[in-house]
Amino acid sequence: MQRKAQEKIERIQELLDQKRKIDTELEGLVMTEAIFTPMDFVLNDEVLNIIREAGQKGIAALRIWTVLKEKYPIYGIDRKKIASSLAYLKNRKRQIVQAGRGIYRIVTEENTG
Repeated sequence: MQRKAQEKIERIQELLDQKRKIDTELEGLVMTEAIFTPMDFVLNDEVLNIIREAGQKGIAALRIWTVLKEKYPIYGIDRKKIASSLAYLKNRKRQIVQAGRGIYRIVTEENTG
């Protein structure tokens, strides 16, 4: 009788271990989403438009991210993508300038140079 109880306990433990592994794998699969953006979506253009709409007072990078997340909730836009876009628009395209720590605005005659 003692031996049979011990075997049951061991089998239950094996099954619980298998269940934990399955739960972990299922959670990983569920949490990994494929995020697709439409062909005509260009993040740099969207960021530039938001900065343009903010006017010469400028807009914080965090606010740009918030606006984009609200406007496009399923696109999976993260802060790294925003930072990359801001760096590209500032350093490569020279269409925006940094007006303060984390604040960006459109390049004008007054703020170039």
